[in-house]
Amino acid sequence: GRAAAIYGQFPPLADATRPPTEWQAYDVFLRLPRFADDGRVLEPARMTVLHNGVLVQNNEELPGTTMWLESLPYTPHTGGAVGLQD
Repeated sequence: GRAAAIYGQFPPLADATRPPTEWQAYDVFLRLPRFADDGRVLEPARMTVLHNGVLVQNNEELPGTTMWLESLPYTPHTGGAVGLQD
């Protein structure tokens, strides 16, 4: 539940949040999961995040669609969305 957390999965490595009224910046590096032709997960997704220039997530392996304290298993896909929560 903190800024730059991966929702319900990984807290941030550091608190890089700027004071209220100051602009917050995120750089998100996402490697999509890779699937075999039969739908098996060959490689899970991975995410690295900089918050205001500070490393807060370091190549975290995403278990699937993240929800609070759980995740949904991967289903084969070629795209999707990354959501940021305010």
